[in-house]
Amino acid sequence: MSSIDTLKQGGFKPTENVQLIIEAGRRDNLLLRTSHIKGDRVYVVTSDGMIHDFSSDTEASDFVKKQVDSQKKPDPKEPEKPDPKESGSVKEQKGTSKSKKKK
Repeated sequence: MSSIDTLKQGGFKPTENVQLIIEAGRRDNLLLRTSHIKGDRVYVVTSDGMIHDFSSDTEASDFVKKQVDSQKKPDPKEPEKPDPKESGSVKEQKGTSKSKKKK
């Protein structure tokens, strides 16, 4: 069964001339993008029920991509890649600093 069919079973009624795209369809990561074919706004609804309003499809697409990327779980088969932003971090310098406790 498609995600649209699931929505319809839950009471969703499509509106004429309104495009609905299901970007992600699980309950925990739901992302719906919608716009009227003659309108100039694009709306994205996230799984927490927030409605985000965009002035272009490009802005909405960028937002959706960031949402989808943030929800991706790391592949357990792939080793974790070091973050270049953390170069010189405390983790890498561990053990390089010596301090003595006063007795």
